[in-house]
Amino acid sequence: MNREFLWKLNKRWARRIRISIVSLTVASVPSLYLLANGPYLKEYFEKRYSVCNVLPNHLQQIVDSEYEKFLMSEDRIRKKKRVTFYWSMSEKYLDSVTHGALNSPWGARTALPFYTQFQTFNEAYDYCKKKLEPMLFMDEQACVIWESSIGRQIIETFVLSEDALRFLIQRDLIAHEAVKRMALFAFYWFCYTSIAFMLAQIILHYYFTGSILWFCGLSLVLNAPACWGSVQNAKLDWHTTDQSADADAARVSLAHSRGGKEYYQKLLKRNRLLREIIHDGVKKVSAVGNPNNSNTSYWSRYTALVDLHAENNLLDKISTAGDS
Repeated sequence: MNREFLWKLNKRWARRIRISIVSLTVASVPSLYLLANGPYLKEYFEKRYSVCNVLPNHLQQIVDSEYEKFLMSEDRIRKKKRVTFYWSMSEKYLDSVTHGALNSPWGARTALPFYTQFQTFNEAYDYCKKKLEPMLFMDEQACVIWESSIGRQIIETFVLSEDALRFLIQRDLIAHEAVKRMALFAFYWFCYTSIAFMLAQIILHYYFTGSILWFCGLSLVLNAPACWGSVQNAKLDWHTTDQSADADAARVSLAHSRGGKEYYQKLLKRNRLLREIIHDGVKKVSAVGNPNNSNTSYWSRYTALVDLHAENNLLDKISTAGDS
């Protein structure tokens, strides 16, 4: 009975089953990804992240100002750039989170870290006392005594200058302008899984007489590295874009380069302090304060901005000396 069933399955339904497996694997993930970052971006973003779309007045003014600068640079004023800024109500994300792309018809949506709302130490202190006992960091609970020396140092890293806020907003606008960043993962997934299925079909045709069971097994074996490769290639491109966006944002002005250095310096300091508080912090955060799961090293981003800031200072001095 089993042999007869398998024979009929191979002969009558093999083609349909293969087409279904290939279609679902190749098309489903890119389709869902593009829908979540396209037509359903607003619903997906607001449901996945705990965000508020009403920014504090000072933050809204900085966002509007940086957006105007962004449009004026490189003649972007002629093109429609759609972006919506939120501030995150969760301490889980200590850096901004963005989905979508400014150049896409549906635009981009960015959630700024919760601490961008603070202007003074006392504001940050009151917030931490009310909502961050305990604080969530690297998916671990950090029981911080906010009145202690370490607690006060962590709070100080939550208070950013206007320069740091300007850099952060400009960086996010530049990094997520192109549609390419949004579509890379879907593109790599489609290409790599298609090639994997082609190889599976070729091997099946020449060596395994077209068995549907062999097709399923080969597809699984070949698609595992294909899926892994698509994710890694997308991460590599995102890594390059992040570094480029840092440099471009820092070159807007000396204030922006100074703000970028401050932003990453405080982020790394905060991570180093929290590393000593959470369980297994040594395994999750490096000695310099870089999370081990970060796609682009914050330490390398900081050192690059330190060098760039020194270069900008030198150029500014040369320009001033030339004018005088």
